[in-house]
Parts: sequence; C-alpha cells; structure tokens
Amino acid sequence: MMSGAKTPLVKASAVVYHEDTEAPIILYNGVADIADRMIDLARKHDVPVVYEPETAEILSLCKAGDCIPVETWKVMAAIFSVIRSEK
Repeated sequence: MMSGAKTPLVKASAVVYHEDTEAPIILYNGVADIADRMIDLARKHDVPVVYEPETAEILSLCKAGDCIPVETWKVMAAIFSVIRSEK
C-alpha cells in the first residue's frame, strides 16, 4: 500500500561568488534528475556540495544569472566561510 506522503524532489543550485559582486550569483538550478546530475558532477570535480534544503528551495525559485535573494545571504555567507576554511 502506498502512503499519501510524497518524497520531496531533490533541488540543487550552482552558485559562484566574486569579490566584485554585491552577492553570489546563481549559475544554474536543477530539480530531480538534473539536480542529481549536478551533484554527481560537482563531487566528481571536487566542487563542494552543501545540503541545505530550505536554501535550495529559495534558490530554485530564482533564475540563472540572478544574485541570490537577500533572505539567503546569512546562510550563504556561512556556507562560503566553511568552504574557504577547508581549502
């Protein structure tokens, strides 16, 4: 018997930050199979992957080329800080 609960779709965003921009920029968004492929490719090329579902949901509503929304700045700053400290 199947339950009424749906498995949430995997969502992923590729984001880049350059010191001369106001905020990080969304390069690409993906959902389901595309998100899985993005994650696999990132790992294959040693690009950090961070699991942050609430932020992924917000970023998935944006378009490629957009700066990340202000409401994600704090969490994204923390993510970039951790990534930079691991290098």
